[in-house]
Amino acid sequence: RKFHAWANSHGVTIRRMHADNAGELTGADLKREWEAKGIRLSACAPNEPRGNGMMERQWRTMANDTRHILAVSNLPASMWFYAMRAAVAASWAIPINSTETPWSRFTGHKPSALKYHVVGCLAFYKVHKPETKADMRARKAIHLGIAEDQAGYLLMDLETKKIKVSQIGRAH
Repeated sequence: RKFHAWANSHGVTIRRMHADNAGELTGADLKREWEAKGIRLSACAPNEPRGNGMMERQWRTMANDTRHILAVSNLPASMWFYAMRAAVAASWAIPINSTETPWSRFTGHKPSALKYHVVGCLAFYKVHKPETKADMRARKAIHLGIAEDQAGYLLMDLETKKIKVSQIGRAH
């Protein structure tokens, strides 16, 4: 449902979904809902990953890219989710031929490479209400990727270890 809403927000109509026979994707309630929306469901044979080869290969690529980001950025393994989101976002902006990217094929709009920063790089974000006049106006953080539901970037404050959403003042 969340993916369907996200796709619709980008002007994309889903006509078909392919699943690996997982119960959460092939349940009777969800099938009825998809049929009502005009979405056709197909599934591969049970316990046969070769029937879902394209997605299995995509998972392998995402996992490899995630491990690479974690290794290069020195982020702990607990940050795998942010590394995977960044890997997927970047993969949508990589050209698949001389004129298209997956993002442009999906939405009809070219992706902007200017919004991407290296995951794990040092970033500074603005402190909007410092406690005293002598307090620093910016704090050090680690860049974790683009925020999903807000205009801004996900940053982990180096002192408090809390995740913040902010426009990056400067990323290094």
